Amino acid sequence: MKSAGRPHFWSPGGVCALMGRRVFDPEGLVWKPLGYLGDLVVLSLLWALCSIGVVTAGAAGAALYDAAVHALRRKDSQLIGRFFDTFKRELKSGVLATLFWPGVLPGLVALVCTWLIEPVFRRCEEAEREETPAE
Repeated sequence: MKSAGRPHFWSPGGVCALMGRRVFDPEGLVWKPLGYLGDLVVLSLLWALCSIGVVTAGAAGAALYDAAVHALRRKDSQLIGRFFDTFKRELKSGVLATLFWPGVLPGLVALVCTWLIEPVFRRCEEAEREETPAE
């Protein structure tokens, strides 16, 4: 028996019909996270495309971060335009930074080896000399 005030489970106004409307609602619990995931996939593909030339990887990373922050935190829907605007804005400084690091990195590695690794080897050599008997 059906009660007079409530619709039947399978009827057009029933629970299944309401659930179906919520599932397919663009602002619902299913599609909203999938939309964010799709946005992040698009941004990742743009980053990979713009980072093919290693020199532009810094600018592409900055553009990825800026567009992702605006998409997720500020609910900005203009992802591609935001990505390329930031990419153009950061391209000069990104290229300079990318060209700067290969020149500086060998010097930093040499300093680390001199300050950290060389004293360890020196101590090992001294310990070996003390252990081996003199002839």
